[in-house]
Amino acid sequence: MACAAALVAGLSSCSQDRDPVYHAPTKFVLNEPVMQDQHIALEEDNQDATIELVASQPDYGFSAIVNYSALVSLTPDFAKSVEIKPSGTNGLNPSFRIPQFDLSIAICNLMGLTPADRETATFDYIPVYVKAVAEMDGIEDSRIESNAVKFNYIKPYFAVAEPKCIYLVGSVSAWSVDAANAPTIYENWRLWDEVSPEGKNTGIYKGTFDFGETTDGGAYTLRFYSALGNWEENSIGSQKDDNPIEFPDFTGSNTFGGAAVEGKGSWKFPNLVPGRYAVTVDLSTKGNWTITIEPGE
Repeated sequence: MACAAALVAGLSSCSQDRDPVYHAPTKFVLNEPVMQDQHIALEEDNQDATIELVASQPDYGFSAIVNYSALVSLTPDFAKSVEIKPSGTNGLNPSFRIPQFDLSIAICNLMGLTPADRETATFDYIPVYVKAVAEMDGIEDSRIESNAVKFNYIKPYFAVAEPKCIYLVGSVSAWSVDAANAPTIYENWRLWDEVSPEGKNTGIYKGTFDFGETTDGGAYTLRFYSALGNWEENSIGSQKDDNPIEFPDFTGSNTFGGAAVEGKGSWKFPNLVPGRYAVTVDLSTKGNWTITIEPGE
């Protein structure tokens, strides 16, 4: 019995020794890129184009779900760098791809380019330095940077984001999308998106407007256009068909929220009262567009 007890105790001890225990990683290796010496012209017209990075997972004490990203710099000391999130999802695989679009944005950022340089900026093949970054959600000391690798010949393109706008069209502003002077008509009926710290358009458009009496004396009816000039194109509405959907519960004292799609269906608010309203149209996620209207300052 004593031998049996000792055996059980030994097995228990071995089991405990094998239990995974987290520890902060001390080493993270990014492999030299296969395309290190190839001339890589980043593809402006291919939003799906990527560059692959292959690393070995840092030792956290167990196989962890890890968020990977890349640090990009134009100098080997990384005195100034931009972090790029990978294309797709992270996880157990330390091999990941970064979008070429985001890489070009990062390089333009590091070069100090602004929208004013669009007509004069020129590009050639340049060296670009990259580190991989690994981090676990919610664990501060899990973040670790890899060694640096060098792509010797990368040619970016001009990728400096500028704020974009969409237009509020309807009985509150005008039904004049195809008018010759449409840009003037809608100059004060634009919603603007913002440029993120990473240099990308957010796709979230905001504007605050005074809703006075409607142009036709009826209910407030509106939709949005991402470009002027053609009634049949670039419309953002409540539904695909060219028919309004009524929302009688929105009076202006509360907040309205709903879905938006590519289409000519309008939002119609028969009980909305004149006032100042903040409007947000979130087009950041394809297939999950939304509109919000609330009392504005």
